Amino acid sequence: MDDPSIPDPRPEPEERITVTELCRRFEVDMAHARHVGRLAAELFDLTRPIHNLDVRYREVALLAGVLHNVALVGGQKKHHTRGRDIILAHPLSDVPDESRAIAAVTTVYHRKRWKPERLADEPSYLALPADQQPAALWLSALLRIADGLDYSQSQTTILGPGEIGPDGVRVSVAGPYADMDAARADEKADLWRAEFPDVPLHIERFHTNPLGFDGDAEADPEDLPLAANGKPAPPPPMLKSPGVLPDDTMAEAGRKVLRLHFERMLANEPGTREGTDIEALHDMRVATRRMRAAFRVFGGSFEKGFRKPLNKGLRRVGRGLGRVRDLDVFMADAQRYLNALPEDRQGDLDLLIDAWQVRREKARKKMLAALDDDRYRSFVADMREFVDTPGLGAKEPKDAAPALVRYVAPPAIYARYAEVRAYGPRLAGADIETLHALRIDAKHLRYTLEFFEEVLGDEARGVIEAVRALQDHLGALHDADVARDLLRGVMARSLRDAGETVGDSPALQGLAAYLDDREAALRTLRDTVDGEVWADLVSEEMRARLARAVGVL
Repeated sequence: MDDPSIPDPRPEPEERITVTELCRRFEVDMAHARHVGRLAAELFDLTRPIHNLDVRYREVALLAGVLHNVALVGGQKKHHTRGRDIILAHPLSDVPDESRAIAAVTTVYHRKRWKPERLADEPSYLALPADQQPAALWLSALLRIADGLDYSQSQTTILGPGEIGPDGVRVSVAGPYADMDAARADEKADLWRAEFPDVPLHIERFHTNPLGFDGDAEADPEDLPLAANGKPAPPPPMLKSPGVLPDDTMAEAGRKVLRLHFERMLANEPGTREGTDIEALHDMRVATRRMRAAFRVFGGSFEKGFRKPLNKGLRRVGRGLGRVRDLDVFMADAQRYLNALPEDRQGDLDLLIDAWQVRREKARKKMLAALDDDRYRSFVADMREFVDTPGLGAKEPKDAAPALVRYVAPPAIYARYAEVRAYGPRLAGADIETLHALRIDAKHLRYTLEFFEEVLGDEARGVIEAVRALQDHLGALHDADVARDLLRGVMARSLRDAGETVGDSPALQGLAAYLDDREAALRTLRDTVDGEVWADLVSEEMRARLARAVGVL
């Protein structure tokens, strides 16, 4: 040990524990730890075009932030080396040993002035496989900067827009203590500048902050850092996949999936609020649905006290988005119907569309009120903490119970596939309720495949597309059924209010023709549900493709 006056943190060999338990045992300041982890992950995203590290290392960046001060409660003196020893001495149940070993390196490198000879003198770094050492060095550089960005210990300094250009990487920060924190982060960028001298780094204050720090209500586009094309620099690109690994625990795989779709939900919130692009609303709603599906797949790996409130928040958000989105879909289908009619019949559905527009405006007001509600802000904060904190809320696996993706995913996928195939004998002449249940089970199968797609064989994509085809067929059937019921309601109210018959009103005649169209579409879709799309999904060839996709685990 470095200091004989401090108790040895290395215990006798013991059972693996979670990251949460490790932090609790060593009394980690979780507010600072989580904030530094988030900043490290955001810096990872921003600089990925430079370091080109696999997305799985983003998880290690988060872990590095959470654990960097694991030994601090024992005193400032050499807490970086004591922290390294604590991490190496405690096998973790929810983090691969490879990631834990890198986190030990980032912890020992996160403080003290950087000197190049520290590479040759640090045993934890030298013990890493040669192909992991560059990743550990990059993550250490990012962690040092992220730790500096909370030098104020206020958790208020955030990243503004960043850019990568001919003059290197430009990082902007904002917050009431951003000047202090940026100055400290610039000092702690000494590792970056020593080890990556060909990539200049600039850390600067983003004075006009769109989040309202320092009293500024809005950002002036002229004040934003500029990209090479002279336009405001875009935010870091969204991750395209969650980064699930075969040896992830189900809890941490679920956290990765939830984080991906949570980020997509937040990314589409501004467009949803603005309301000019209906696809933003669609994408935000899809993200909430996938998160709810993720809790169905991975929820058993989390404590009920964590997952239940988050699921409740997702249901609340999804309901508000769904009311508006459904009306967008119905009006788009109505417009496609009108586009096929002659010009003199383009007003056939004015009565219907006007009624739907009124309903949509009411639904949109309720949606915006829900997004402005304290409950939504609280949900976002809780979900952010949950997805950014390794180990948070994870259940301890029971003795001999499979906990890793490679063991749990195959039976989970086959169980979903069996649920869908079981509808086969009932499809001919199936009622709407049965087909609606099949649509939901097909959706669950598709989401489960997509959540694990990264660890499955290449043929998983073909199986997913086959499930999607069935989903699309059943989705069109569902939309036709709901539109039919809504049409009947509009017609009934119009007949009651005007005291007319359908034959007396050209407007109602137009609605009656559209109702006939929807009922014809519904019949066709019901009659063909057990046709080519179904046959493809349950075919011997598709079953073999699924087996090969799952067999790689």
